[in-house]
Amino acid sequence: MITHDQLDQTIANFEHDPKIVDAAFEALENSHQLLIDILAGTHATLLTDDEMDYCLFLFAIIYHTVSKYRALPELDEAYIVKVEESVWEFINDHKDFETCIDHYLNQSEEKDLYEFIELSIGPSDDQDIAISDTGRIIMLAILVAEVKCLLETN
Repeated sequence: MITHDQLDQTIANFEHDPKIVDAAFEALENSHQLLIDILAGTHATLLTDDEMDYCLFLFAIIYHTVSKYRALPELDEAYIVKVEESVWEFINDHKDFETCIDHYLNQSEEKDLYEFIELSIGPSDDQDIAISDTGRIIMLAILVAEVKCLLETN
């Protein structure tokens, strides 16, 4: 399982050395370009520039942390699309951020990752970036699908 400490270490490394962020994106583009193209590309126009930048930053934190501590799976387009559709089906059926994040928290062993997502994009008075309700749901779908693709493959 990916832990809070591992995620915190990645964030600290990203903040300390921006070159690590660039390297994380380069690794993502070289090894799993389809993952980011499908998950982030599909709904990019519905996010503000700030929301998209923040979502990609969170995407990179998750990807870099997982790649550091676990072997990454080979993912094909059909599988990524299947996972994305499954996530969107659940979100569209429930339409509530808290219900959706609780569902993924309760059904996965990767609780720290889902808590990281919740803390990063959940409603909060002290967020550095304004996230619209629509943006929050889109970001939730993108990040949950990423976790499911990287760590919960069948």
